Amino acid sequence: MSSTTTRVSAIHSNSKTGQSIDLTTDCPKRRNGKSCKYCYVEASRTIGYNAKTITEHCPYQGEIKRFSAAKVAFLNRCGGIRMFSFGDYMPEFKAEIVQILADCLAVGLEVKAITKVPEFVTEFHDHPAIRRINVSIDNVGDGVDWKIAKSLRKRFAKVRIRCAVMVPEDVQAMDFVDVFTFNHASGLAKLGYRKFSKVQVIDYATKLGGRVCCTTGKCETCPLKCGK
Repeated sequence: MSSTTTRVSAIHSNSKTGQSIDLTTDCPKRRNGKSCKYCYVEASRTIGYNAKTITEHCPYQGEIKRFSAAKVAFLNRCGGIRMFSFGDYMPEFKAEIVQILADCLAVGLEVKAITKVPEFVTEFHDHPAIRRINVSIDNVGDGVDWKIAKSLRKRFAKVRIRCAVMVPEDVQAMDFVDVFTFNHASGLAKLGYRKFSKVQVIDYATKLGGRVCCTTGKCETCPLKCGK
């Protein structure tokens, strides 16, 4: 799919998190021709459902400084504004992320990041605006290497390991993680991946001691907040 140069804000609407920060709707893995097999963004594009147009750069224009106090409070109740929902960290956008985090700090907005790029952790972990960083792994070989993820968690206090569960067997294989995310994307059954129902996700949450993300479908009401 070709990319577009249409001017799109770095602040995106997000049905689950309220809003999210993405300076691109692409990601390093996709640019290198190695998209994650289970990528929900790509899956949505493929089936034409709620597809996010591929935009190489979504410039930040100080939007966070114009957030109302009510919006900041809402996003903080969601565990902070999510960084990287439709894309992931790319070093060429580092300067803009520095500005975004400075603005978040200025207005009291917390940030939770979900990434498959270890460099983001080492670059930004200590920033006071960041509340939590989830490093994403999986059992199909597309996420962060497990050893690297464990090392980052041990080294950095804000890091939690997050996994994508595509089949029931993944739960036992990755029982060492802090956050389980069960596949909820359509269009992946042909790959042998299961789409877990809301009832199944809630059942797993009970079994896994509250380590399951998205039991309510909204970050504001989710007790996990991407890893306490």
